[in-house]
Amino acid sequence: MSWWLTEPIRLVQTNLREIDIDLDPAGFVAELVDFSANVVLFNVGGIVANYPTELEYHYPNPHLPIGRGDILGEVIDRCHEAGIRFMARFDFSKVHESLAARRPEWLYVSEAGTHNNYNGQVQACVSGGYQQEYCLKILSETIARYRLDAVFFNMTGYQRDDYDRNYLGICQCDACRTSFHARTGMDLPPTADTANPAFLALERFSLERTNEQYDQINRHVKALDPNIAICTYTSRGVDIWRKEAATTFERNLEWEYESADNVKSVMPAYPDKTVANAAVHFVSRRFRYSGVAPELSRLRLVQNIACAAPLDFFVIGTLGNQKDRVSYDGVRDLFHYHAQNAHWYQDVEPLAEVCLIKPEANFIYGAKDEYYGILRILSENHILYDVWPEDALEIAPTLEILSRYKTVIVGEARCLRPDIVAALDAYVAAGGVLITTGQTATLDQNGRATGGCGLVASGIGAVRGIRPRANSAYFSLRDQDKARLDWQDALDVVFLYGEYMDCELKAGAEAILSHLPPHMHGPPEKCYHEVEADDPGLIVNRHGAGCCVTIPWAVGSHYQTHGNHAHAILMNRVLATFAPPICLSTDAPALVEVHVQARKDGRWMVVTLVNQSGQNGHAFHAPVPMHDIMLKLKAGRPVARVSALKAGLDLPLNPTESGASVTVPRLDRFETLIFHCVDGERP
Repeated sequence: MSWWLTEPIRLVQTNLREIDIDLDPAGFVAELVDFSANVVLFNVGGIVANYPTELEYHYPNPHLPIGRGDILGEVIDRCHEAGIRFMARFDFSKVHESLAARRPEWLYVSEAGTHNNYNGQVQACVSGGYQQEYCLKILSETIARYRLDAVFFNMTGYQRDDYDRNYLGICQCDACRTSFHARTGMDLPPTADTANPAFLALERFSLERTNEQYDQINRHVKALDPNIAICTYTSRGVDIWRKEAATTFERNLEWEYESADNVKSVMPAYPDKTVANAAVHFVSRRFRYSGVAPELSRLRLVQNIACAAPLDFFVIGTLGNQKDRVSYDGVRDLFHYHAQNAHWYQDVEPLAEVCLIKPEANFIYGAKDEYYGILRILSENHILYDVWPEDALEIAPTLEILSRYKTVIVGEARCLRPDIVAALDAYVAAGGVLITTGQTATLDQNGRATGGCGLVASGIGAVRGIRPRANSAYFSLRDQDKARLDWQDALDVVFLYGEYMDCELKAGAEAILSHLPPHMHGPPEKCYHEVEADDPGLIVNRHGAGCCVTIPWAVGSHYQTHGNHAHAILMNRVLATFAPPICLSTDAPALVEVHVQARKDGRWMVVTLVNQSGQNGHAFHAPVPMHDIMLKLKAGRPVARVSALKAGLDLPLNPTESGASVTVPRLDRFETLIFHCVDGERP
């Protein structure tokens, strides 16, 4: 089997600047060895050639030292001598301005007819000849010269902004215009407008063209050497799917679940691929020399470990020439830990009862915050979940995938393909529990409202309209609602500060929660409502052997944006009522993540607890130690013992017929428990 699927990976990306090529190969490799890295990602070509290229349109690094031989070749040889695999980095998104002037047909063109020149590098278009054809010549040259273990491609797809996050617009080059019209029969839209069917068609076109490009690259590279792994930021044509956990100044707060989200978005949806989720060292594109908080780097890497993914650390320059090395001790410790314990995380698969669909194509409709909020609620309530990207359902039998789970959640996915909608209906009919939120399945494939919900299982007969966001609107929990949801909290209302889908219910559908329309909110003497409508905030409908729960507003976005307890409680009660968890129970605080992996041969289960208590606003500090956390796991077979890897001891256990319960005496940053099943063997 291919090395990237069988070997534990500890990758360091040294994203070299032009001036870094004058390095000492022996010292460079020694730094990697000190980190226990076994894969390095190193700049080879594209924007600059870090070797003596013979190609006319491959710009040589002006800082290549004269008289020192082939530094790239020496680095590769020394890496292999040290047992480190070499991944060659290429960036075909731009060409040097001297080359761009000679081949303008390769370039991105704005609506105004201009090119994008950023610091002497001119943006190339995916549709143009450089990315479609000439890049293959560069790959052929480097693969012929050097023994590469993998190739990585940066800045994939159609780029619409620059390094300053300035929006550039949709490429209007002749190649884009011609190919888009040939494929769709439409004219290329000048602007991003979700109300324009041509723009939605462009989004599909852009994805298809990018996928085709990497299918072509895959065929080319594998024909030259089938043992070379292909890595980039897309699913098609790759062996290693790269993700990044990175800080940007555009965020209000750090997405603290980013690494777990990134990894779960690939595993288990793509079992034939390895996911490499990079913990990005620097704070932003704009400040590459300053590192993120050391505890944030640790958290990102620990989530990789917890999800049984490779370690991946990304710096600008080399490890040795960083201006901010404060995080190094923590990163190095985790790399060492992984080197010693990686065998426990090999050949495992996640144990999950809930499937959360990641509707990335619907992020243009605001589904991102909804997805984040639901993921946060699941994590805080220690509900074991998998993530399935919406586009992953295209490559496998959708109903077969969904049938693995007790519950499927789809949040604010307004535009879904008809085959996915049909599969969701079939899943419910076969006995599954489907939970939808917001305006899921209310648009056709061209983004037009259908006047209803495409899901037969939803219980929605028609959509009377979308009520806009308003102040002082709520949903009321009546006595019968509390009884239906086993609601024990001292809470009678849940506030609504977003759009609300006004639904006409089908016969037999059950309405839960009543709508309190916007009412007076000032002065205090006038803060009361006089109207309580029958419009439901939650709809339950039996369909076949299963059940669909529809929340016709964005409950996840409310929690992600406002963090109010009421929205989390509501979602948790829905899950507890209609899809109670079975595999795991714990009294761990909400700030503890729990990830469970099961060895495929049943020999052991891996439970990792991650302490998230160190975040304070934008800052990340060492988490506060937690004590005496009870955890009960259903393993499917008796458990002989439970060992805590970080603590280096066995824990007293209370065996059950199909698992065991233990108490974790202390949790610092993280702890991994190995539940050794009866008849299991120590590796």
